[in-house]
Amino acid sequence: MSKLTQASLLFFRFDPKNSHQRPVVVILCGTGFQAAIGINCARHLANRLVKVVLFLSKSFPLSVDAESELQLYQLTNGKVTSESAGFFTVFFKF
Repeated sequence: MSKLTQASLLFFRFDPKNSHQRPVVVILCGTGFQAAIGINCARHLANRLVKVVLFLSKSFPLSVDAESELQLYQLTNGKVTSESAGFFTVFFKF
């Protein structure tokens, strides 16, 4: 299968008119610059109507970039948790 065909299949999988169940993605993030990238990825997926659960570590404060991305992500109404005990509760409340 060519890369173009794979890309087109991916696009149609996330098409809002697709009658299949929406996919669920869990993204685990730390606190540094990589967290900003992970949160950005979560935002883009949520904008494509993927159900996203973002799990953030509470061990250290988020970087400035990650805080900025988190504010944007929260506009998508995606789920965010930092409690391991509440993780499954958030995950199954879709």
